[in-house]
Amino acid sequence: MPNYKVLTSLGLVFMAITLSAQNNNLSPFSRFGLGDLQNLGASSQRSLGGTGFALTHDRQINLLNPNAALELPGPIFNVNLLSNFTTISGKDFERKQSYTGLNSVAFAFPIKKMVAFQFGLRPYSSVNYDLNSTTTIGQDTVATNYQGTGGLNDAFLAVSHDFLHKKDSTTLALSIQIDHLFGPIRQNRTLYTDVVDNGYGIKDTRLSNLSSTSPSFAALYKKYIGKDDAIQISLAANYQPKMKLSGNQELFSYTFLRNFGGLESGKDTINYSASEKNTVSVPQKLGFGIAFAYKDKLQVGMDYSVQNWSEFTQNLSTTKLEGVFTDLRRLSFGAHYTPSLNILFNAPIWNFITYSAGVWTSKGYLEYNGAELEEFGTSFGLRIPFRKSRSNSAIQIGMEYSLRGSVESNLLKEQNTRLIFGLSLSPNFIDRWFYKRKYD
Repeated sequence: MPNYKVLTSLGLVFMAITLSAQNNNLSPFSRFGLGDLQNLGASSQRSLGGTGFALTHDRQINLLNPNAALELPGPIFNVNLLSNFTTISGKDFERKQSYTGLNSVAFAFPIKKMVAFQFGLRPYSSVNYDLNSTTTIGQDTVATNYQGTGGLNDAFLAVSHDFLHKKDSTTLALSIQIDHLFGPIRQNRTLYTDVVDNGYGIKDTRLSNLSSTSPSFAALYKKYIGKDDAIQISLAANYQPKMKLSGNQELFSYTFLRNFGGLESGKDTINYSASEKNTVSVPQKLGFGIAFAYKDKLQVGMDYSVQNWSEFTQNLSTTKLEGVFTDLRRLSFGAHYTPSLNILFNAPIWNFITYSAGVWTSKGYLEYNGAELEEFGTSFGLRIPFRKSRSNSAIQIGMEYSLRGSVESNLLKEQNTRLIFGLSLSPNFIDRWFYKRKYD
């Protein structure tokens, strides 16, 4: 039997590393609310346009529906890295930047095809912006800089149970997942008079440390139809109730002198305040998925979710999170195809690669200048197995392209090209990792 203690210890090490791997990609939209909401899927779901409520794969981890872990033949460890290349443009400017780092880490393992556990760590939201504006007052130029860093992480643990197990596959499964959201949101605002790069200024730093623990629920139903049960229909539903984040806030304001080299020298403290009784709500989220599979080689799925951000509330004593919020609606389509499920040494490698593609569109969460934030994206990916060992382990390579905002709608336009790299390690009869040898 696999040594789950070794698997768990290895997972905790990688999770500790990922704690500091918050997505630091700059986005002006991350200034509002809890920041830029992240795609919660692993590399395999992101290659499908973020589709995964009803799609399953017996050799891939699924972070959008824990019930998919019941399909796995054994334990699986998954780590994902992300490279993001962004172009931000407005009516009279354009800025490019990039970021590469860890994105998520997760473990999943089934027990006799009836129970499965899944846990890991992933980013929930990202705050990272750097914005400037200037105003002329008389003969002086007053510059204002807005900066923000941080965001929320999601540490999760899920348990799934298959209630109607037939044909060596999940038929009706329910899961409960415990999500712990935590993380700091740091916001800086700097005002200074700029006379050949020197002058006086005022800076205030606002820090919010928020956290909460709450359950979420998922269901997955499958039915086989057609000759020899070649066609499989899957239905899924996810529900996350309203969460209430709580924590402390600090506000620190001071004056400074900005010298000719642009360095700031602090002068006098204007204000310092701290409070502990602060709350922010994360609205409930409801999602539905449907998928069709043909002989386990071809799967096509669609997801739809809505999160009621119009019901967002906050009770922060020091500073409010800015933004006008609307309900977030997201629709995605995805498909993946594997020519052959049995790896043979004398066959071309492309016969065993899983080819994935997807598209998505979303609208809402933020409203700016009277227009809701819209996003459209497309993605594709390849799952390449470790062919020589005939193992269940593989690497996942994918790419996303997304477009948010519109200059014509008085918004900034943000174009993102993301390269996704995932590594899945899973022992089988070939590479018997974590097994103890026995001697007679």
